Amino acid sequence: TTVASLSPAVTDLILGMGLGNRLVAVSNFEPPRIETDSLPRVGDYQTVDWEKLNQLRPGMVITQYHPDKIPDGFAERCRRLGIRLFNRKVDSLTDVYSVIGELGEALDAREAAAEAQRRWQLTLDEIAARVAGTLRPRTLLVIGESGLTVAGPGTFLDNLLTVAGGRNALSEGGDYVTLDRERLAALDPDVIIQLLPAASPQQVLQAKAFWERASSLRAVREGRVVQLFDADLLLPGFSCLRTAASFAKALHGISPEVGTTRASPTSRSRLQFAPPQRFAGIPSRRELAVSPTGSHWSLL
Repeated sequence: TTVASLSPAVTDLILGMGLGNRLVAVSNFEPPRIETDSLPRVGDYQTVDWEKLNQLRPGMVITQYHPDKIPDGFAERCRRLGIRLFNRKVDSLTDVYSVIGELGEALDAREAAAEAQRRWQLTLDEIAARVAGTLRPRTLLVIGESGLTVAGPGTFLDNLLTVAGGRNALSEGGDYVTLDRERLAALDPDVIIQLLPAASPQQVLQAKAFWERASSLRAVREGRVVQLFDADLLLPGFSCLRTAASFAKALHGISPEVGTTRASPTSRSRLQFAPPQRFAGIPSRRELAVSPTGSHWSLL
């Protein structure tokens, strides 16, 4: 079965399962990756290029709508073109694991799905084991340069934070919340992890300026604001493994290096860890190494 994926997250899962050769088209918002850079873009959450889909005639279209948010006529149009619709909303790590299995069924690739699930769970378990027994700092997961949009409880980012040995400073509220400055000051987290996927230099400067104006926050005063720049940070896909490792490094000073998250006939995720450090040992106000294929880091 060939696939046109309008969900960058599910595209990432397909690649992680070693089924990249099934992809014939991807989303307009697909992040840069060697496996998909040359594929045609056929749509996103709001628009679909039906003419291009008609030309490509994939066996399946993958979307990530809430079940009650599928656009009117979308399923019928797929049916008329003879394209099967696979729609799944991926919000948590449990969803990710389940969707891998469902993709295995839908693509008749059950063995690839089972192996991907095994690698996925093994890697998360190894990261969790390395931070076991360490203090769990109250951490705010900030999304974007404004400094005020944060990930709430129950999201896949919150799940990853738990795996990596942290606890969400925002213990109640919606999935993704916009704070005001008073609420931010009241939360006063121990650590701030700011996600700036593929940020431009201007966005990085804007983020830096925001924290300079928020110097009363404990995390800012103590140099515990960590910025991450990987393009796929906000995708609940196989890239979550690398994000979990980045969180563990930010919180506990360990250096888990997640190897390839792409499957090959003999591959498995490779983890290498430095000795874990307690929360109090987090280095402050210095640059961390930047790997061309790993997370980009800076500590403010």
